[in-house]
Amino acid sequence: MNRNGLLALAVLFTALVFVACGSTAGESAPVPATSTPVATPESEISIITESPETNFDAFIAQMPDADVACLNAELGTERLREMAGGDIELNEEENLIVSSCFSNEFVVG
Repeated sequence: MNRNGLLALAVLFTALVFVACGSTAGESAPVPATSTPVATPESEISIITESPETNFDAFIAQMPDADVACLNAELGTERLREMAGGDIELNEEENLIVSSCFSNEFVVG
């Protein structure tokens, strides 16, 4: 290839790069702002406020239903009431039952 042909090819290549990089034809139009803001979900955290000593039913009502059902099935309501009062010591089996019945829900209190 002669020198003039190589120079013409370089100029053509430079022009193509310039047009491709500097062109506004490929740019998208700006997106207009929406009038309604997007709602962000708020996390819900259940806070247990009732004491098991003063109001056992209200205390249990604040726990997740699946946890209460598991504890009632494994221990029974009377044993759960005694345990919630805090006056008894748990044996190893009861500790295992209690730890396996609690879900991964975050509890503050």
